[in-house]
Amino acid sequence: MVITVGLVGNPNVGKTSLFNKLVGARQYVANWPGVTVTRIEGATSYKEQTLHFIDLPGLYTLSATSLDEKVTRDFLLYSPPNVTIVVIDSMSPEQGMYLLLETLELNLNVIAVFNAIDEAKKNGIRFDKSSLESYLRVPVVLTSAHTGEGITELMDTILATFRKPNRPKLLDYGPEIENKVAEFERYFEDTYNKRFLSLKLVEGDKFAMELLKKDVEPTSVLPSNMSDLAIKIAKRRYDYVTNVLNRAMSNSESAITSMEAIDHVFTHKYIGIPIFFALMYLAFNFTFKASEPLVGLIEVGFQKLTDLIGSNSIFTSLISQGIINGVGSVISFIPSIFALFFALGIMEESGYLPRIAFLMDRAMYSLKLTGRSFMTLLLGFGCNVSSVMAARGLTDERERVTTILVSPFVSCSA
Repeated sequence: MVITVGLVGNPNVGKTSLFNKLVGARQYVANWPGVTVTRIEGATSYKEQTLHFIDLPGLYTLSATSLDEKVTRDFLLYSPPNVTIVVIDSMSPEQGMYLLLETLELNLNVIAVFNAIDEAKKNGIRFDKSSLESYLRVPVVLTSAHTGEGITELMDTILATFRKPNRPKLLDYGPEIENKVAEFERYFEDTYNKRFLSLKLVEGDKFAMELLKKDVEPTSVLPSNMSDLAIKIAKRRYDYVTNVLNRAMSNSESAITSMEAIDHVFTHKYIGIPIFFALMYLAFNFTFKASEPLVGLIEVGFQKLTDLIGSNSIFTSLISQGIINGVGSVISFIPSIFALFFALGIMEESGYLPRIAFLMDRAMYSLKLTGRSFMTLLLGFGCNVSSVMAARGLTDERERVTTILVSPFVSCSA
């Protein structure tokens, strides 16, 4: 028997690392949200059962706005897996638990996985597993994709959840919202999850409006205080998450760690900018200093080849001055591009690039863009093509188009 398991979670919670640990796949794990544009699949055998895992794109909420978020929402809504694992970052679980509450509205068989538990323990964070299960009403597993802690328990929990589906009681949002949800349910076809779509309709989700029955006009049914109700729904979920964490999570480490201190310095609104420019100066300086000898060798080599062929006739001139010089000019830029991407790769693996995005977000806002756009434009210094391709992961369509149009104006290494 094949058991389909979907992995859902916020970006950068170690979801893909957990996927690799479960199935042995080697999917690249980046530090930037949205790296998994399409779903990644893998399978493994456990206790005579075949577990088919699907690593879905990261998202913060099921009110999808970007293409990769829509992939996850549509998969859960139209072809739900047998078991859904919601991966939560143990270091900052609030946003992940909010997504968990949304996922429960889909009436799925859910397991809550608190990942990076080893890092949480190092920072003095402790979770009461029984309390979490009591309040969340779903199985809870504490794991570490890095050390392998909790992986076997997770596999056993998947089998137990599949055999005994656990569909918990949904969160009560109060009479005002619950009455609206009950009223809206009749506007959707029976083939959909009516409660989930009704809640999304109350929140003003455009996707839910598109799924209304053909004879229902959205403007005629939507409440005038829709924005207020959406805020109340979000507040109810966050209040519940806060209440659960106050009862089930303890933090015995109050002193700031050395990494947190460094993080505060690198993301400081005044000190962070000069540090960023200094590091970029070093990156560009390294690029040209490291690539200069190789570029010189390439140019000398192609020049000797050109002299060897000569340009005595039209044909030899075409070969030497046209083809060889043209190819040589392009190839001579490769060392510089490689050196710059190598330097940016070091900054990305260290976790500094996402912090640059945070640092530059306010400055980019004046251009109606975000820090994520700045990250994309930064790649343009290596190659404009990669900058344009990276823009596809941007959430907002207007921001995506603007970034693509601006990218060619960035001075690339070529």
